[in-house]
Amino acid sequence: MNLETAKDMATGKAQPAATEEPRQPQARWRMNRAGLLNFWHYDEAEFQLEDGRLILRGANGSGKSVTMQSFLPLVLDGDKRPHRLDPFGSRDRRIEYYLLGDGDNGKNDAIGYLWMEFFHAGTGMYKTIGIGLRARRGGQVGFWGFALEDGRRINRDFWLYDRHLWLETGTRVPLGRRELEEKIGSGGQVVQEQAAYRDLVNRLLFGFPDAESYQDLLQLMIQLRSPKLSKDFKPSAIYEILTDALPPLQEEELRPLSEVLEDMDQIADRLDEIRLHRKDLAKLQHQYDRYNRFMLYTLSARCLERNAEYGKLADAVRRTEAEAAEAAREKAAAEATLAGLEQRMQTARAELDVLENHEAIGKQRELQTTRERLAETDRNLAQAGERLVRQRARLDDLERRLAAAGEEAERAGREQRDLLQELEAIARDMEFAEHDVYHRYWSRGLPEDEGWRDPWRRDLRRHRDALEAALETARQEREAARAAQELERALGEARKERDEAEREHAAQERFLEREKEQLRDAIVGWRQSLRRLWIDDETVREVFAAISEFGGEHADPDRLRAPVRNAYEVQRTALFEARARIAQERKRLEEEKDRLQREKQAWEREREPEPVRPETRRKARAGRPPGTGAPLFAVCDFRPHLSEEEKARLEEALERAGLLDAWISPDGRIGTLGDDEEELWIVPQPHEIGYTLADLLVPVPPEDSGLSPETVDAALRTFLWDDSESAGQAVDLAGDGGLAVIGVSGRFRLGPLAGQVARKERAEFIGKETRRRTRLMEISRLESAIQACNGDIARCDEALRSLAEQEAELERELAQFPDGGRLFKALELLNKAAYRLEALTQQERRAEAKWNEKRAVWREWQQRLVEATARWSGLKREPELQAALKACSEYDRMLSELYSAWRRHREAADTEARCRQEAEETRQSIENEEAEREWLEESRRTLAAQAARLEQLMEELGIADIARQIGQLRQELAGLERERRQTAERLNEIRVREARLSERLSVQTEQLGSLERELDRAVEAWRAEMERRLVGEWAGRWRPDLERDALPKWWKEIVSRHEADFSGHTSETMANALLRQFNEVRMTLAEYVLETEVEQDTGRIVVVSRRDRTNPLPPQVLLDELARDEEEQSRLLSEKDRELYEEIILRSVGKAIRQRIHRAESWVRDMNRLMEQRNTTSGLRLKLEWLPKPAQNEQQLDTERLVELLKRDVHRLHDEEIDQIIAHFRSHIGYARQEAQEEKESLRRHLYDVLDYRKWFQFELRYAKGEQTAFRPLTDSRFNVLSGGEKAMAMYIPLFAATHSRYSDASADAPRIVSLDEAFAGVDEENMRDMFKLLTDMDFDYMMTSQVLWGCYDTVPKLAIYEIYRPKDADWITLFHYRWNGRYREYVEPETYPGGNSNPEAS
Repeated sequence: MNLETAKDMATGKAQPAATEEPRQPQARWRMNRAGLLNFWHYDEAEFQLEDGRLILRGANGSGKSVTMQSFLPLVLDGDKRPHRLDPFGSRDRRIEYYLLGDGDNGKNDAIGYLWMEFFHAGTGMYKTIGIGLRARRGGQVGFWGFALEDGRRINRDFWLYDRHLWLETGTRVPLGRRELEEKIGSGGQVVQEQAAYRDLVNRLLFGFPDAESYQDLLQLMIQLRSPKLSKDFKPSAIYEILTDALPPLQEEELRPLSEVLEDMDQIADRLDEIRLHRKDLAKLQHQYDRYNRFMLYTLSARCLERNAEYGKLADAVRRTEAEAAEAAREKAAAEATLAGLEQRMQTARAELDVLENHEAIGKQRELQTTRERLAETDRNLAQAGERLVRQRARLDDLERRLAAAGEEAERAGREQRDLLQELEAIARDMEFAEHDVYHRYWSRGLPEDEGWRDPWRRDLRRHRDALEAALETARQEREAARAAQELERALGEARKERDEAEREHAAQERFLEREKEQLRDAIVGWRQSLRRLWIDDETVREVFAAISEFGGEHADPDRLRAPVRNAYEVQRTALFEARARIAQERKRLEEEKDRLQREKQAWEREREPEPVRPETRRKARAGRPPGTGAPLFAVCDFRPHLSEEEKARLEEALERAGLLDAWISPDGRIGTLGDDEEELWIVPQPHEIGYTLADLLVPVPPEDSGLSPETVDAALRTFLWDDSESAGQAVDLAGDGGLAVIGVSGRFRLGPLAGQVARKERAEFIGKETRRRTRLMEISRLESAIQACNGDIARCDEALRSLAEQEAELERELAQFPDGGRLFKALELLNKAAYRLEALTQQERRAEAKWNEKRAVWREWQQRLVEATARWSGLKREPELQAALKACSEYDRMLSELYSAWRRHREAADTEARCRQEAEETRQSIENEEAEREWLEESRRTLAAQAARLEQLMEELGIADIARQIGQLRQELAGLERERRQTAERLNEIRVREARLSERLSVQTEQLGSLERELDRAVEAWRAEMERRLVGEWAGRWRPDLERDALPKWWKEIVSRHEADFSGHTSETMANALLRQFNEVRMTLAEYVLETEVEQDTGRIVVVSRRDRTNPLPPQVLLDELARDEEEQSRLLSEKDRELYEEIILRSVGKAIRQRIHRAESWVRDMNRLMEQRNTTSGLRLKLEWLPKPAQNEQQLDTERLVELLKRDVHRLHDEEIDQIIAHFRSHIGYARQEAQEEKESLRRHLYDVLDYRKWFQFELRYAKGEQTAFRPLTDSRFNVLSGGEKAMAMYIPLFAATHSRYSDASADAPRIVSLDEAFAGVDEENMRDMFKLLTDMDFDYMMTSQVLWGCYDTVPKLAIYEIYRPKDADWITLFHYRWNGRYREYVEPETYPGGNSNPEAS
């Protein structure tokens, strides 16, 4: 800017312009004014635009960019996020700064307003939108948006501050939200949500069919406002602007995705915690269950042992009692036998004693002994030989059996190993995990007993049952999936129909809103055409409010017309009332005229004037016959010497005193009257001395009065006349009767009554001439009054005609009120669309309910199948389960063969061991027998030699006979002795046995009682243990009412079931194991408040949870609860995973991405269509392409393929295509999670980044020049060789085409706004005119900033220019306003508002 230009600018001197005539702007909404109140460094400022155009000039730091961004786009949508407020996208300054400052100014609470006024040249209407902000330091910023729809204008007839206070004190105090609501009333709206304000602005001004389209425009406006072009003037800057202008996925669209992921993380964490708790609690429960089983086993064994002992002891007692009785009988018999034997022995001893005294008896005894020993040896030797033969035969047999058993054991062992290998393969195929448990039995050798068989078969049976159940579940899941898929297809069709109905409903809603707006415009035009019907602003606001509320319950046509009809009725009523008043007045005038005419006619018929008298007096006089008297005024006349004034005063005094019309009777007395009659009489009491009325009046009684002059004279002289100033000074001549005085001054006294009257103009009644003159004057007066009535009646007729015309005009203007018929048609279409939408929505809901029901069934069967097959890795589907069941049958068969082989091996091994042991024992026996036989043979030879020598000696001595006798006696004595001894011994044994039996019976009886008590205690302890119901397999069968006799069966079953598990264990070891496990998990399970309680009498440990002190729970209940929680959390996790990848990815987020890609492609097509329509002077043609990028890894799809899949309806996708999409997004989400964890940042931010569809594509600008047909990419290097004009066109045509395309979705009369920060900074001065021409040709309104740009070109029809001056870091701003009118620029003086306040230019 040169010196002359600066001088002209300062002085307001006109700048000449070219003569090119700009085209006329389209009639639509345009920015007209914009204002700030108490915002940043502005106290209050207002900017007047010219045809929607404004340039803000100023140096760096002056505040021009802040000023523009305060309006655009902030006032258009109310989005006050920091990056929206800064053209560079900075987040440093928040909205609070612009209200409260930097904290050093003492502001802690402030309210500010930003507003923009729009004007429609076609309708002459004004609309104002704006936002209110309230900031409290350290708190949240309050927000409200408002709109004025009734034509009121800020700072004209509506103020955003307390105007009365400002007029009084000069201080502007902004209105609060509630105050603003009260002031706006029904003439507009106030909303508190930013989204609601955005939608309100769109509806009132722009008319985009949906909020997304409006947001797309604002997003592009923000990018176009950015000063990127001025810094980086090349095509890549366009790509960045266009990419950033694409609408990103909104936070509310991605919120469900991130929330589901966060929920899944929380659920997973909770699931891990539950699983950990369940694992530890399961360990504790397992140990506790073992302990409980051990306790039940121990008590059962004790009961069984005690019961057996008791039964055994009871049997023993019974046997002892029987034995004792038998012993008593045997003792008596033995005692008798013993006595007989002793007697016989005594006789034999005597005989033997005689023979034994013979001398040769010694050798006989020796021979006898030797022979006995020899016989015993022979017997023993024969027995030893027999035994030796048997032992050798047994040994041979055992050796044969041992060899056979070894061979059988080897065969059975090989067979078992082969069967185990086959079972191992089958177990792997059918995933029989328990196989390894039992297979390990053979790893340490063969099992010792068959305890493995039943558990193995039981586990196999369980596995088979699980497989059968899983197979049935798989079949049910397959059927449920088929049913769900059929209903899902039906749901897809229903949703398609509902979506179409929803779009139709939205279109009808928009149509209704357009009709409402057109009706408002029609009403404004109708109001402007009114001549008679007065419609104030409040009535218009009420009509507009009714239009806004029109629909649904408020579809009454009378409600639209009601405010206008009310205004009409008020005015019509006013006219009616005026007409009624005038008609009433005319009627009154007619009546008055008739009355006057009658009265005139009465006067003309010689009627005498009479004073005014009451009706009761008239009634009283009406019945009096002639000659009975007359009133005073009719029987006298004035004396000649009285002046007219004195006559008038005297008559007035008499009238006021009641004497003028008083009756004078001929006899001077008072007459009689009825109850409803009235009269005044003068009773003559004439005064002889003093002035009286007789001195002023002369008697002239009529002939028919019956009065004489004397009577009248006497009546006149009854009243004194006082010509002094005061009647009170008259002399009292009436004695005690008091005074009756009439004074010249109009005063009078009648006894105690005194008064004074005003002067009348003339006398009217006293004297015949006076009455004649009065009659003539009255006739003249009546004639004048009748003429006046005629004039008033004519005027009333004219007024009635005028009122009738006004009323007819009111009727005509009311009838011309827009009837809103199109509105009702639009509402009817909307209702039809709503009914159809509701019907299809219900249809969709029913279809969805059915689908959800079937899907729930399917999900339930899926979940059941997952749960049923959770333990298996490969058995997940029906074919695998069927194969596994077949394998299970084969496994069972082979298990039977294994048992058969094991049993044969076991039997062979047992036989082998037994034979080996028996063979060894037999060999030892053979050796012993052979040794014993050798010793017996040697003994026999010795004894045989001794016996032969003794026999020879006996023969030599000749004592054989004696010996034989002695031998016989001794043999007899020996037999008797033996018998006696045996009998004695038996008797002694019987006695001992009897004593022992008696003692035993006593002991056994005592023991039996003690054992019975022990058994009772054991049974009681066992019952108490059963009542605990801590062992599930027995708890369900237990009944407390079981008889005692049935309990041993339970004890035996329990001991049999658990003996293998707990045989050899002690209570101490089991308790220590339980306590050790309890201490290991106690801290992990602290939240469950686990405690151990030791019963004092039994030492039994009880584990309980004291989480609820009033209801302690055993661990099993907690374990069941955790199992349910784990199942629930697993189900929730599965549902969240399904929701993530099916409901959200495929539907909500996928749908949002699909819609945005559709919109972006449509946008690019519109841009290219617009650019094709523009031809630059150099023949430069431009074309824009939006190209998909390739995939980043194998798991991700190419963008082209992904977009192709996303564009298709989800119900039309195949399973493998859905899997591809899910895998693609799963990969993205996995990267997002990984990066969020690595960088320790929010997952949501990374999700926004990886799901930003804008990064899947890249823009490429192509160009062709002249006759070229092929378009080439416009790279930065090719761009640099273009001319300055071509560069400018190549940069801005795509951007303006993009903006123009965005506006194509708006209503026809929507504003068409662009904002540019540092506008056209990269364009040289020679091409600047063309840039503005481009804006004018594309019919854009704009608000732009520049340091040097004036914009005064012939291609600009009108332009407002504001120079913003702000010294460095000052807290005030000065505005200099200029106007370009297409020919020259002029300085504009500050505007003065109504009320005297001028538009502030300095704050």
